[in-house]
Amino acid sequence: MMMHGLGFSFVFPVLISALVVLGLSGLLFKWLGQRHSNSGSIDGGERAGHHSETDIYRLARKLDGRLTVSDVVIHLGIAPRDAEHLLDRMTDGLRIRMEVDNNGLVIYEFTELADGLRGAIPYTDKS
Repeated sequence: MMMHGLGFSFVFPVLISALVVLGLSGLLFKWLGQRHSNSGSIDGGERAGHHSETDIYRLARKLDGRLTVSDVVIHLGIAPRDAEHLLDRMTDGLRIRMEVDNNGLVIYEFTELADGLRGAIPYTDKS
């Protein structure tokens, strides 16, 4: 007597299909993770190139408290997208403000480092 219903001939292909889908999704997530980590994106406050917010402050100090994305790209050797992301993340409206000039140029102004507003403690460049 044969049983009709869910038998081995139905369960086995479904089980194999599920395992294939899980395996492929695992490979996809692994590939995406490697792709993201190799893109030089900012993680944990620092870039893959080891440039931190401190490097940005030092550069702002050298350039009289005003930076553009291009300044950061040229001086620190990072990608424009990463430079912009880092500057945008640092902008707080108090110490660092983002301004757009009459020509549409985006300037990041470090108010504490702006020309004539240097701190009371003399700064010596250690780099």
